Amino acid sequence: MKGNSQMPTPAKGASIPVNGQSVEAVLSWETSVANDSIDISALLLTESGRVRDDDFIFYNQPQHRSGAVAHPGRVTNARVAETLDVQFNKIEPEMTRILFVASIHQGDFSGVRNIRLDLESPGVDSIAFLIEGCTTEAALVSGELYRRADRWKFRAVGQGYDTGLAGIATNFGITVDEDPPETRAARAPGGRHEWPADVASRKAQFESIQPLSSPFDQFNDNAEFAAVAIAKEFTKMWAAQSIAMSWAAGVG
Repeated sequence: MKGNSQMPTPAKGASIPVNGQSVEAVLSWETSVANDSIDISALLLTESGRVRDDDFIFYNQPQHRSGAVAHPGRVTNARVAETLDVQFNKIEPEMTRILFVASIHQGDFSGVRNIRLDLESPGVDSIAFLIEGCTTEAALVSGELYRRADRWKFRAVGQGYDTGLAGIATNFGITVDEDPPETRAARAPGGRHEWPADVASRKAQFESIQPLSSPFDQFNDNAEFAAVAIAKEFTKMWAAQSIAMSWAAGVG
């Protein structure tokens, strides 16, 4: 991160024009064992304020298909830093906002010290936004880039969500699986949760399933089960026949 004593330091809610052809968004905080599970991600929004398929950039999907936003990874020194690189000339015309989101996977942000979002652009003064007053939030929209008349501006947001990353995602149109914590931990290396498969592919999978004509059709390939089912059916027929014969003999 650049050390520039003259860098703009916007208050929460303030907006500042962003110059240059690219910008690096750097979320950083003081190192501690308790808050080492923080991640940064980006949501690319259309004018409707919704996220389309694959417009969510995070550690498991580190680059947008357009190349406009990339997540290079983490740097750990005196402060831990996660970065997102934005190339303005590659942003698709329908994209009007890019949200920078911070999420924590263990606890909340109340114990995280000195959270800061820096925007750095080559040859241009950096912007530094200090995020303060966090309590029970498990995720934060730290800031956003938004388009105005073919120019980009940065807004210092600092809005927290007690519902975590899932709450932010749902708010902007992403459907999230609500798996139990132990399931997420088991399938996610390092305790990080996996982002759910997209809803469209899941819908297609369910639509491809053919309805069964009989509840036993699914067992047709299981010879053992089929044999047992046939034996039970034969037993029922034999019992019914025996009862009928006994009844007929009694009547006669």
